[in-house]
Amino acid sequence: MNLSTSTILIVDDSDDVRTIVRIFLERDAAFSVCGEAASGPEAIAKAQELKPDFVLLDLRLPGMNGIETATALKAILPQTKLVLFSAYADFAGQSKLGLGRWSRPRGTQGQPHRHGRLLKTLAKSA
Repeated sequence: MNLSTSTILIVDDSDDVRTIVRIFLERDAAFSVCGEAASGPEAIAKAQELKPDFVLLDLRLPGMNGIETATALKAILPQTKLVLFSAYADFAGQSKLGLGRWSRPRGTQGQPHRHGRLLKTLAKSA
């Protein structure tokens, strides 16, 4: 890993989504996936342990949702950049919360995230 590589914790309750995002991100030398989590509490614990540069956080998580998780992460690790994402288009206006960059996919519900847009969002935040 080179010195300019940004570490990323992927948080999504879907194993498939985490796997797809990990494979995609690992193709880019600028990013290194340091861990994965399937829930808000797990994300908080792993972020405290790993101290990633970024947390890529799904909005829809069971129990503690992405907004609640982001709020907790921002308080605990203010230097960690948060990128929230969702396969759903129903979170318009939530970016006003000031929790970090938002990567909003286009297309139908359940469609996999557009990877090029995700990379652009991460690069802008680095």
